[in-house]
Amino acid sequence: MEPPLSARTRCYPIAGLSCSAAAQVAPTRIRGTLGTLNQLTICLGILGALLVNVVVPAAAWRTMFTWAALPAALLGLGMLLGPESPRWLASQRRHDEARAAALRLWGPSGPAELEVSRPAAAAAAAKHAGRAAAAEMERNTPGEGGGRAKGAGGGLRNGAGTECAGHGGLSLLSGPAARPLVIGMLLFAFQQFAGVNALVYYSSSVFRQAGVTSDALASAAVGATNVFGTIIAAGLMDRAGRKQLLSNSFLGQAAAMFAMAAGFSLPALQPYAGGIAVVGTLAYILSFALGAGPVPGLIVPELNPLSNRGKAVAAAFVSHWICNVVVGQSFIGAVQSYGLAPVYTFFGLMALGGALFVKSQVPETKGKTLEEIEAELRTGAKRA
Repeated sequence: MEPPLSARTRCYPIAGLSCSAAAQVAPTRIRGTLGTLNQLTICLGILGALLVNVVVPAAAWRTMFTWAALPAALLGLGMLLGPESPRWLASQRRHDEARAAALRLWGPSGPAELEVSRPAAAAAAAKHAGRAAAAEMERNTPGEGGGRAKGAGGGLRNGAGTECAGHGGLSLLSGPAARPLVIGMLLFAFQQFAGVNALVYYSSSVFRQAGVTSDALASAAVGATNVFGTIIAAGLMDRAGRKQLLSNSFLGQAAAMFAMAAGFSLPALQPYAGGIAVVGTLAYILSFALGAGPVPGLIVPELNPLSNRGKAVAAAFVSHWICNVVVGQSFIGAVQSYGLAPVYTFFGLMALGGALFVKSQVPETKGKTLEEIEAELRTGAKRA
């Protein structure tokens, strides 16, 4: 098992990089939809593997890994041919290249969106924190034309008021950078402790109890539901908004978990426990796909400024995988010690906590440029 584990370990950093890159290169009006495509391709890959598993013998695992190399090669080729992020180029003072990349990625309006910078940031500050804060931003921001000035932390600012020079990792723990960092890490913690992977691990047993004898078909049904929900989420992300989709998603997961816990524990529902478990599992996965699946990976890069985005996204995904391991390693032992109903109740409570956290702490990012989002967070903007 060492080669597969080694390969997976090498893939984990790429997952975070893809989310960050998508946020930086996507135009504002469709950033949510394009960001959701990252999650959709993951779901399609999982579903494809599950469907192949239905017809390909288990001994043919070498063939599986060979086919998996094809999309990886296409992705690598695409990254070589694609343009660099306009915002990153601007942060490196390569302004002509940044405008050319913006034109290539975003069309005729691209350079204008890239130069939204100082006026947009100052307007956001005036709207959300009063004119005094906006005036302070004006004093700390250079004039038109992409000049740069010293930021409060000694870094350099581009025209957007975004600090572009590097900071040490400790800068994430204080000041304006701390809040988006904590939001990102807690979103992934709630996502994992709401039990999605534990439910997927256990789904084959649930379907067997309901009379579905093929584990591969049961897993494929779960995967297809995940793909279906993610497609819907992609269409709604830039209309309904991240916050509404995410809070409703957690509420749907909580309701599904509580329903399954009741089916396993209440004597009156015992005759229907198998059916409740199947419907509850699919309802849970659908709810997850509509928000809790795609939104955290999309919103974490949106919330963090360019200077800290890479480190903050990395920290959020560290939180994701630590919580994933904790849930995966403790699930079976918890079920054996306490029973399935109490464990599902715990997952439901965590999903409910996630919904409350989103409602109270997570700002809406729909329709806002990355610079506007940063300005609002820097000036203590009122939560959406």
